[in-house]
Amino acid sequence: MTNFNPSDIERRKTLLERKTEQDRLIQSKLVYERPRMRLRYVRLNPNALEPTKGDPYAACYDLSCPAGTKIEVSFGQKEPIVIPTGLAIEVPRGYHVKIYPRSSMPLRYCATLANCTAIIDNGYLNEWKLLVLPFNWSTQDCEFFKKACEEGVALAQFEMVENGVDLDFDEVSDFGDSYDRGGGFGSTGK
Repeated sequence: MTNFNPSDIERRKTLLERKTEQDRLIQSKLVYERPRMRLRYVRLNPNALEPTKGDPYAACYDLSCPAGTKIEVSFGQKEPIVIPTGLAIEVPRGYHVKIYPRSSMPLRYCATLANCTAIIDNGYLNEWKLLVLPFNWSTQDCEFFKKACEEGVALAQFEMVENGVDLDFDEVSDFGDSYDRGGGFGSTGK
């Protein structure tokens, strides 16, 4: 029979607390010690907002239209609307930017980005603009969106992405014995 020693329980508690603290520190380092990059930008509109993250764990930076932005939109409009950001941001060589709609955009504004994912290459040094596509807007939706733009709402989010490999292409008459699963749009879904 082993002798019970109350100090063993305290020692185990201390070890467990230390292990939990180490795990928390490791996890926080995963979030906060990601590579950092400093970007240069030109503020083309005095009300333009510098891109920000909603929280430290966010994957992307929010893009807003400057407060005071006036847009023309009308009931039943189906054409995309060009929304300025008031910023020109330099993308470093070897990288590109992917711009996505914010997830709340369809619910709040019945709209999304017309090009789904916009790409900005490193050679583009002009103002970043958003191409917003309305979903069958009513007059009330139009007024709500106009007001949101005047207040300087965040409509999109972006991430900096390292360029992939450069490709060379070889034209062939067919693919020989390469596997072809067949089908097409939606063919793998059940």
